[in-house]
Amino acid sequence: MSLIVIPAVDIKGGRCVRLLQGRAEEETIFYEDPSEAALEWERRGAKYLHVVDLDGAFEGRPANEAAIARLLSAVSIPVEVGGGIRSSEWAERYLERGASRVVVGTRALTDSGWLAELVRSLGAEKVVAGLDARSGVVAVEGWTKEGGATVEEAMEQLDRAGVKRIIHTEVATDGALEGPDIESLVRVTGAARGPDIRVIASGGVTRPEDITAIAAIGPPVEGVIVGMALYTGAMTLEEANRAAEVA
Repeated sequence: MSLIVIPAVDIKGGRCVRLLQGRAEEETIFYEDPSEAALEWERRGAKYLHVVDLDGAFEGRPANEAAIARLLSAVSIPVEVGGGIRSSEWAERYLERGASRVVVGTRALTDSGWLAELVRSLGAEKVVAGLDARSGVVAVEGWTKEGGATVEEAMEQLDRAGVKRIIHTEVATDGALEGPDIESLVRVTGAARGPDIRVIASGGVTRPEDITAIAAIGPPVEGVIVGMALYTGAMTLEEANRAAEVA
């Protein structure tokens, strides 16, 4: 089965931006209207989109709901939404707005009881856990703090909560256009316990060869999120999709 290439649409201050290693001060604006970015990726062959409310991730509650709602209404392909979703109410709200699934990070990794209840109430296919790490240590609150747990401990915790899909981002490579951290991804996939666990890789993907290398890991990797490379033209979505299909 080929990988799914998932373009990222990061929103800050109502605009589509990209950050370097998650640092708010390292911001590049690519679209004034995030919906335009989403429509562009859909037109060029995206099968899924990954949308993040960066302000929400930093502030602890969604801050770009209006922009995300417009985006969800604009496209016909499925969209996962994350960034600051730390309550069941916000998760349900985005699903009602049209998101196909929600991505929860900080609270998912710090409140396993809440996460388990969220998975039970919404269904495992509607909830994705964001496992962001820096050198094997979990990063939370918009990557501004380390959570203390190792990725192995976090994977065990997510498995107990009933999570079936995980997005793993290596913070050190995100937005740097220097290639993915394959060792970090292998560490996460190696810690996957259940046969139904699926992992989406994120961070540093720059060239078609990076997608080939990620695909070579095999199950449970099912997809790869690509951001900066697409926005800067380092790699086109068409090239990314071809690499994923060949893999």
